[in-house]
Amino acid sequence: MPKNYNHSKTEQYLDKNIGNISIEEFKSLIPDIMYDFDKFIERSLVLIYSNPNELNRLAYKNLVQEKFIKCFSTYTNNKYNLDPSRCFYAYLTSTLYNLNSNEKKSYTGKEQHQIYICPVCKDINNRKEELKKEDNSIALWSCEYCRSEIQRLKSYKCITKELEQELFIRQYFDNHSSSGYECPKCKKYVPKNKQYIGYCGFCGYWIDNHKHTKLKRKNHPITKIDKEINNEHSEYIKYESKTECNIDHSHILINKSKIISEIDKQIRICTNRNLSYKKRMMYQAFKDILVQDPVQMMSYLYGVKILGEGAFQSRIWQRFVKIVEESGMFYDLLDSDIFLGKEYWSSYVSKTGIVQNNTKTTFFGKKKKGSAYIGKLISITDDKGNDLMQYVESYQMSRIRIRMKLNHLSHLIPLSAVNVESLSIPPHYETGAMIHLQRCRKHLVKFISKSKLKLQEKLPEKL
Repeated sequence: MPKNYNHSKTEQYLDKNIGNISIEEFKSLIPDIMYDFDKFIERSLVLIYSNPNELNRLAYKNLVQEKFIKCFSTYTNNKYNLDPSRCFYAYLTSTLYNLNSNEKKSYTGKEQHQIYICPVCKDINNRKEELKKEDNSIALWSCEYCRSEIQRLKSYKCITKELEQELFIRQYFDNHSSSGYECPKCKKYVPKNKQYIGYCGFCGYWIDNHKHTKLKRKNHPITKIDKEINNEHSEYIKYESKTECNIDHSHILINKSKIISEIDKQIRICTNRNLSYKKRMMYQAFKDILVQDPVQMMSYLYGVKILGEGAFQSRIWQRFVKIVEESGMFYDLLDSDIFLGKEYWSSYVSKTGIVQNNTKTTFFGKKKKGSAYIGKLISITDDKGNDLMQYVESYQMSRIRIRMKLNHLSHLIPLSAVNVESLSIPPHYETGAMIHLQRCRKHLVKFISKSKLKLQEKLPEKL
């Protein structure tokens, strides 16, 4: 928030009592919150629609109200956010920024992309020339305009000192890296792969004098451009709702074999290059679930939410843990670096048989801070010590589901206490071993997009 920002009474009330406010009370505060965000909303309308009419305004405000209610539920479910020092309005503001970006994409059919521009053309000609990546290089970039200028300057039999300096700078930045440092003298960009030369390409300052000190990092010059959204080749294939997607099961079988071939290819790469065992076994988990339940897995990869996404990710994760356990690499799973440790905790059974995660371990990380997730369920007993593992229907990272409609569990009335033993994992999908789950999924989604595999495409009828 800005230094001179004036906190409204509604904001102060929410920050102090966010943990004690019910959803009904929060809904009654929506008009006051909308009033506080009125200027922000008006700026957003102009940003998205340019010349918004009354219909645009009403539709957008209705969408914002729905987002605010959803934000409240998400915010209060994280115990870390209940700290009075946290700012709920800051969370709402970041949510609105994301909403504006998505709404602008859907309304204009365009989205902003960041591209690297040539540092030389920007400095000398004040031009924004897009850089191209070299074909045989992973991280080296070049400017086509600079290369044409190099050929032109080299064709001169006699050139001035100024043109000679320009030729040197353009050659210096030919095939340069996207990461680099700031020149201590001229404060301009010095590519990382040119650091060994020992001097700055712009001012000639001898950087080698600073080899024993840390040079300040500097971002490569970039600019933003609008690009048309091509839904056919988009990285993530989305549908408005699961009911609008009529899945062709015969086509799923064709795509299934292609995706399994890609997974096998990635497993071979991980094995041949001696990469992390976690990545290799995570791909194996994807393959096993794809074979067991192709419809659910294909729906998960295509973004169709038939089964809850969190539940399906938990299923893949549990299969991964099972593969690691059966591999025999570790005498005990705690010997691996997958889990934070073993934990004993207590909770209660709800009327629907849900046991919410109540782990005591608190994870502190760059991405998130909060209670650890359930990585593997070891045991669960009631307050009398009776084993309930055989009655566990399923468990996710944040809860356990028990089958309540059983004669054997007549003594287990709602709100009964249970004791749980589990192995904990960090509470974020991009932390620890969970990052491999996200990377494997993203790779397979990109493969689907590049291969143009369509979920709804019908098979041609046999003649």
